[in-house]
Amino acid sequence: MFNVLYLCLLQHCDESVYRDDGEQQPDSGARSSGCSNKNTGFSDEESDSSIEDSVGSEDNTGSSSEEENMEWSEEDIHFEGTEEEMAHGEGSDKSNVDDAQYSWFTYFILQLTMWKSHFTISDNAYIALLDLLRSFLFTVGSIFRLDILKNLAERVPSTMYMVRKILSLKKDDFTHYVACPVCNEVYTLEEATIIVKDGRGIRKKSARCSHVTFRKHAQKRHRKECGTLLLKTVTGKKGLTYLHPKRSFCYRNVTKSLQDLVHRPGFNESCEKWRQRDMSDNIYADVYDGKVWKDFQSYNGKPFLSEARNLGLMLNVDWFQPYDRVKDSIGVMYLVVMNLPREERFKQENIIIAGIIPGPREPKEHINPYLGPLVSDLYDLWKGVYLLDSSALGKQQYRAALLCLSSDIPASRKTGGFLGHMGFPWGGKVKF
Repeated sequence: MFNVLYLCLLQHCDESVYRDDGEQQPDSGARSSGCSNKNTGFSDEESDSSIEDSVGSEDNTGSSSEEENMEWSEEDIHFEGTEEEMAHGEGSDKSNVDDAQYSWFTYFILQLTMWKSHFTISDNAYIALLDLLRSFLFTVGSIFRLDILKNLAERVPSTMYMVRKILSLKKDDFTHYVACPVCNEVYTLEEATIIVKDGRGIRKKSARCSHVTFRKHAQKRHRKECGTLLLKTVTGKKGLTYLHPKRSFCYRNVTKSLQDLVHRPGFNESCEKWRQRDMSDNIYADVYDGKVWKDFQSYNGKPFLSEARNLGLMLNVDWFQPYDRVKDSIGVMYLVVMNLPREERFKQENIIIAGIIPGPREPKEHINPYLGPLVSDLYDLWKGVYLLDSSALGKQQYRAALLCLSSDIPASRKTGGFLGHMGFPWGGKVKF
């Protein structure tokens, strides 16, 4: 990849830059030289970790906080996007990444990013490599008076957000919900915001969680609302203050994911291969030999799996540690299409990521709030949806049903609505 950069530099350092006598010509497209590598970020007080540690001591007391009483204007509220995007603000990218003159450099960044993904290089190590490349280009450009290298140094991204922006990879079609850091109740961005209009103008503040665990409990103390603040204050690069969720639950519509799969050539053909396999009553080699799959060939007298374009889904829920040497844990809800052959079913390109359950700790009881959007999507898929596919018709009706849950025992109990193994010492109790 560095050979690509070297060849591209040779392409630009031609006769238009140097005369035959070795005298350097000024580059008409050169900008003012200089390289800025200012680190932007948030203080420890604004980080998620400090917020999570203070949840139990502040949010449950019901006392007013800075987020609740602060005045806001329409321009000062930002609900979507990451904290990194807020830190950069608008207009932080001085260069036009779509400039045709530097399109080859975008290709180089793409190749470098693919190398990072292939060898699972961490984001911090990747940014450190880009910082080294930026310093190298600026130093060489200053020594040999090459303005083109100085301009390239300015274009080297300094954060992963800028890398995604240069490569036009900022395609986030996940729906972002606000999750309560105490009871894990899920809210939309509008539900988590309170708008107050008075003589002083428009004020927006964070709402408190209104979830009640036992609404019909005989004791009043068990019928109290959670009362946890849902949003926190984030200060951007330009000093502007924003409201940002303390915890975000990311969910992707299952219908959109199925649309991506069925639109891929050969997918529907692979989903029909199970009909040609040999089945024996005494051998259980795959899910097709089980009772559930056979019972769903027809449902209530109407054909289901016996017809094409009707899919059986398997839900998987599990938690993992995203980083080494840390105890933080996040959960993932993902689906697989059971119609696919077993050797293709669990390939990365065939897995449907439904939701990412936020950390830093695994819910102790159940995950009912996070299953709400998934249940709504499954209800629509059971009735039938029209999807664009690779067939000659171009658009056909598809149906899907959840037939199986594949998880370990703790995750299966939480997904099924039962208490987890760390819920209460007196055993499991169904909570729907």
